[in-house]
Amino acid sequence: MVPELFNFGATSNCGPRPFAVAPPSSYNGAVEKTQAMQVMSALAQPTRLDVWRLLVERLPEGMSAGDIAKAVGMTKNGMSPNFVILAAAGLVSSEKLGRSIIYRASTDAVEELAAYLKAACTKG
Repeated sequence: MVPELFNFGATSNCGPRPFAVAPPSSYNGAVEKTQAMQVMSALAQPTRLDVWRLLVERLPEGMSAGDIAKAVGMTKNGMSPNFVILAAAGLVSSEKLGRSIIYRASTDAVEELAAYLKAACTKG
């Protein structure tokens, strides 16, 4: 089952809460500032955000690079740098199956980022 990442309408001290996260007391400091910035930077580009959200919808099966490229209107070659950035941020994993590469979303990085941001909101 895909984790429920987006919980629009909930509120906190920082205003509307776009992510469903664990209570602030459960944040264990796993995300450092540079990791948080890397995840936010990777998702700040529209194509990469679209790819990640598409892959979250397709969990656990994932999608081939070609199918992802078609879905977002790009060539497979044009997608390569985006896959590298998403993988470096811990947002996707890949597996070679025959002649295809299957990409799957990893939600851990976003869940940890959400907890990191929530902890920052509750410190004041």
